[in-house]
Amino acid sequence: MSRIYAAAVCRITNEKNVVTLGDCVADLDGPNILTPTIPELNQLITRGAELSYSNIDRIQLDRLTLHYSIVLSKSCNLCYLVLAENEFSDSNTQAFFNAVQTVIVNDQRLFIRLSTAKEYELQSEIQHRLFALVMEQNQKSNVPAARINELQQQVAEVKTVMSDNVVRILERGERLENIDSRAEALNQSSQSFKTTARRVQRNMCLKNLKWTIILTVFVVLIVVLIIILILNGAGVFNHKKD
Repeated sequence: MSRIYAAAVCRITNEKNVVTLGDCVADLDGPNILTPTIPELNQLITRGAELSYSNIDRIQLDRLTLHYSIVLSKSCNLCYLVLAENEFSDSNTQAFFNAVQTVIVNDQRLFIRLSTAKEYELQSEIQHRLFALVMEQNQKSNVPAARINELQQQVAEVKTVMSDNVVRILERGERLENIDSRAEALNQSSQSFKTTARRVQRNMCLKNLKWTIILTVFVVLIVVLIIILILNGAGVFNHKKD
């Protein structure tokens, strides 16, 4: 976030003192951050800022940043202050200072009084203008914050969906592993069955061959025996003896 906590318009005297002409403190929700007062910010500017020429710079605090713009001119030397969160960018700072300078300089009746006004003498005229600019800037800052929250919720939802998908994928992976294991077991069983079937088939073939040979020998013997009996009955063997 890049919200503004406080803003002020000050005058730099010839003695290099900072006189607050008017300020605005924003009422923000969120973490309780101890913010320095406007007089304390003026002391920081007096000690740490270069007040002898026009410049824009910042002073880093604990959780906030003090941005300041020194504008020196012949008619009046002014200092614009803005106390904002550390994320407040340089472009936002420059745009805010330009807006403050516009609403101050464009009011001629207010502008001619800046060089002689005392401490907080112009508070009633400056405060509401600063407050409007601060509220406008903070509302712009809240839009990205709301968008970020929305995106964070979407990311959380996506994480939940992805977690569910991962669990389902892991479960599916386990089921696939079980299927692979079963398929491998079935494959091994089928290979073992094929080997056993081949062995049994070979044994059966050997047995069939053995019985075929025995039967063939038996038949041959029967045929030979029949032939011998026939020849014997025909007297072939008796004729040879005579």
